[in-house]
Amino acid sequence: VKAEEDSEILVQCTKNTRSFAGRLYHPEDAPWKYSSKGKFGNVANRRVNTIVDHEINPDSNMVLGEVLNDPGNWSGYLPHRHPQPECYYFKFDHPEGFGASFVGDQVFKSVDGSFSAIPGGELHPQAVAPGFQMYTCWMIRHIDGNPWLQTDRCEDERYLWLHEAQF
Repeated sequence: VKAEEDSEILVQCTKNTRSFAGRLYHPEDAPWKYSSKGKFGNVANRRVNTIVDHEINPDSNMVLGEVLNDPGNWSGYLPHRHPQPECYYFKFDHPEGFGASFVGDQVFKSVDGSFSAIPGGELHPQAVAPGFQMYTCWMIRHIDGNPWLQTDRCEDERYLWLHEAQF
C-alpha cells in the first residue's frame, strides 16, 4: 500500500479458519445513507455505511462500518445492545472536538483518536458536542454460530416510546 498523502490506516483482524478469496472494497460498494433523519427531534442525524457484514460476506467473522454524526447529534440511538462485542474508533473534524460514549451505565469522553470497547450485551449510544462532526469506525467480531445481523439491533424497551413521540 502506498499513500499519496498523509494517511491513517486502521487494521481490524480476527482469526478465521474459513477460506475465501480476498476482496478490495471500494467506496461505491458501501454508499453512505442517512439514518434517523427527522426523528427524535432531529438530533440523531447521522450518515452510515456498512463496508462488510454477514450479508455482504457471510465467510467473514467481522463487521466493519463507518458513521458520520452531524454536529450536536446522537448515534446508536435509540440506546441499543447486541450480544456481540463492538469497538468504536473516533475522529473529529477539529482537534478540540469531543463527544460522549455511553457503555452500559458508564460515560466516557470521546476525543480525536480515542476508542470505546463495548462488551456484548451493553447499551451503547454515542453523542457529539455541537459544532463538531464525529467520525466513528465501528467494528464487531461475530460470535461463533451467532453472527451480527443488521436486524439484530435490540433497542432498550424503556425508550421505544420515542419512535412515536412528537417533538
